[in-house]
Amino acid sequence: MNKYKYGHDREAIDYADNYTDVIVEMENGAVYVASFFTYQSISSLIDKHRMNGEYLGGKYYWAEDMVLIDKCGMEDVKKVIQHLIEEGDFLEVFRKL
Repeated sequence: MNKYKYGHDREAIDYADNYTDVIVEMENGAVYVASFFTYQSISSLIDKHRMNGEYLGGKYYWAEDMVLIDKCGMEDVKKVIQHLIEEGDFLEVFRKL
């Protein structure tokens, strides 16, 4: 069984407007990371950057190893990870640490 580490406490989180780094430790001990962003969090980040001038005032945004997801709750993240593994895409998305 793979182990998952998730970057948030479970209380008072809007899982539809959130982002977090996700660390996966495989059964063989290999460790991988990706950054999960909800679609809504991208919109919120762009609005924030338009106000504070970052990323050319919200004209672009990027993050290393980015995965877009509808909700950033642990169960949703686990489903996506399992799907990526089953489809053979996990190593395309996650970066080895």
